[in-house]
Amino acid sequence: MKVFKQLIKRRYLAQIIITCTAFMLIPFIIFSYAIIFRSYNELSGANEDYCKKTTNSFAKYFQAQMAEIQTNAFMVGEDSKQTNSSLKLSLLQSSPYYFRECIDLLLQYSITSKYPMGIYYYDTGYLFTKDTNYTKESFIKWRLKIEDEKEIQDLQYFFTYDPQKSFKLFSTFSSFSSDHLLLVGVTIKIGNTQDKALVFYMLDPSSIDTSLFASQSSSGTQYYVVDSNSDTLLYTTAPQQSQSLTIDEIQILLENCTNGAARFKNDDKRFNAYVVQDSAFGRDYIALMPYDTVENNIYQFYATMRKMAFAASIVFLFLLCIMLYINYRPIQKIMGKLNNNSHCNELKAISSAFDEMSNEMSEQNLLIMDFLLNSILCGTPIPANEKDRLGISGHIGNFCVCTVEGLELNNDQRSALTCEIADKFNITAYTTDIFGIGRNVIILLLENEETDRIVSHIESRLSSYFNKTLKINVGTIVKSIDDIQKSYASCIMANNPAGITDISLDLYKQAADSIKRENKKSSRKINLLKDKIIEYMQQNFTDPAISQISVADHFGISIYTLSRLFKNHIGLGFSEYITAKRLEYAKNLLLTTEKSVTEISYEIGIPNVNYFSRLLKSNIGVSPLKFRSSMGNISGLQQTKKGTKK
Repeated sequence: MKVFKQLIKRRYLAQIIITCTAFMLIPFIIFSYAIIFRSYNELSGANEDYCKKTTNSFAKYFQAQMAEIQTNAFMVGEDSKQTNSSLKLSLLQSSPYYFRECIDLLLQYSITSKYPMGIYYYDTGYLFTKDTNYTKESFIKWRLKIEDEKEIQDLQYFFTYDPQKSFKLFSTFSSFSSDHLLLVGVTIKIGNTQDKALVFYMLDPSSIDTSLFASQSSSGTQYYVVDSNSDTLLYTTAPQQSQSLTIDEIQILLENCTNGAARFKNDDKRFNAYVVQDSAFGRDYIALMPYDTVENNIYQFYATMRKMAFAASIVFLFLLCIMLYINYRPIQKIMGKLNNNSHCNELKAISSAFDEMSNEMSEQNLLIMDFLLNSILCGTPIPANEKDRLGISGHIGNFCVCTVEGLELNNDQRSALTCEIADKFNITAYTTDIFGIGRNVIILLLENEETDRIVSHIESRLSSYFNKTLKINVGTIVKSIDDIQKSYASCIMANNPAGITDISLDLYKQAADSIKRENKKSSRKINLLKDKIIEYMQQNFTDPAISQISVADHFGISIYTLSRLFKNHIGLGFSEYITAKRLEYAKNLLLTTEKSVTEISYEIGIPNVNYFSRLLKSNIGVSPLKFRSSMGNISGLQQTKKGTKK
């Protein structure tokens, strides 16, 4: 919470954090998650390919098992061609003695084939297994224990000769009988007489070795073999009936299969199904893999990568904030020196503070400039650093003073005049005024002694501007700034000869006396102006735009004259006087109104509330609100005492 409050106070810091986050962290997150999703898809594709390969492996293994059985059956047919074979139908029909020999021979073949087997003679109905002989009906009822009418009908077909189909399959998986069974039948011809017989093998799930392909697949995988022609479940590795799919569910799965893959939901369990179709034998091979098992590694990778991306984002954001805060420290130091607690953007606050400083420095520079110009006109020596301020320390050339009588130019007019002289004649000029006399002084920094053209332009420019003929007095040209009073003295001597090059001692004294008389005259006029200025200040001190320059321009005087007036006749500087008036008015508003501190700050001409609070606190020692509460309590106590006395 404290961090959030600090960010609220430091809006620029919050802004750059948000901006950098938007332009750096968000693309980083998008890029990271793009990589994660791509990796996820690639892993999913690789896993799907792997599952399909596993299904193909199962299909090939099952086909190999069937081929092995078929080979064994053909071997039985070849062995029956031997003259002494007990499998010959002629021998079996001749004597029941050969029944036992046939059974013993089938026992030997069963050991070789790994699966229990039997033989059924189509024409006679004889049926022998490795255990005993049966009729077809007794074999179905007692050995296979099948009671379902549909399965009995399917078995009738299984034991029926079909010249188009020598390889037959039958299973009891669809009925989920207690003993799951797969019958594999191969039609052969016995002996030289070519008697037709069906060699059949009885398989159960435990008899088929699934270790070869089971080791390649995920745990919990179920394999199915479906007869696509008769929609019959031929084989499954499902350990329990409840865990196996019905033939109807398998048909739904096959209908929804796309490119050999599909998803299937059974009860609350989800599976990924992969199908391999064998059109040559009319069989579908299905691998049913638990969704959680198949996707577990992928999701673990996905979850791990997301956590890593999130952690990397947090670390990135943390390091970004530290980096930005380090770069923000200089701004924080500046704000600390400004003592600005406003919630505005720090750069705006600094810009506002620098604007205020710039305005104050501009006023101070103008004041210093006027002070220096008036000082050198009075013959006061100027230090070298002040000459640098005026830009005359390295000047090699001439100085000349010109005076314009009868005008009182404001600061903007004098500034415009000096700029115009600089642009037109490529020389530096300074201006000031002697208040009360109506005399404007122009100091020219010349490269040569040709002043006529410059003076003529100034006369023409001012005469057209004020719509009256003006006469400009030109002083003597001097070589040093320290002698500039001589040039000024020659200007104020009305009868000074046009070609004068130097001033005699007596003439200089007369000029000096004239200057003193003019200064006294100026002082009397300033005293008369003081009341008008104070009245103006009383009416306008709440104006935020009021400044030394604006007041000086209003009364047509220089800021030097205005500053001297405040110092000599009021005892305060201009800024000090304005601040004192505003604070006095603010204290009155705090005690007599219910206006907020912000409203009072704007009303007294200080838009910056925090600056106002600092000013008032430095003046009275407490914050505005504490001042209001404390003085309000004192006022309340006084009123209570008065009421008690009454």
